[in-house]
Amino acid sequence: MKEKNTITNKKSGTEWAFLNMPLSVLLGFLGVIYIANSHHAQKKIRKIEKLEREVKLLKSEYVEIQTKIMEQSTPMKMLKNNGQNKLGYEKGEIVKID
Repeated sequence: MKEKNTITNKKSGTEWAFLNMPLSVLLGFLGVIYIANSHHAQKKIRKIEKLEREVKLLKSEYVEIQTKIMEQSTPMKMLKNNGQNKLGYEKGEIVKID
């Protein structure tokens, strides 16, 4: 009977490559998935940062508009601008004059 001795029974380079082909294909596939996932995450991060900048801008516009509305809705401003509505001002309240 023949004994299998690993020292004397070395496999050639091509045999070794074909035996390890499934492992190398798996590692290559996992590498491609890893790279694609990394690119996808970076794209999402850029999109999130862009949306955060846009939200910040819209919040500042909202605050500006709110202050203008609050400024224009004070009773004294309303009295100055009431020419066509015929509004009056009595005891701290705005009333409509018929």
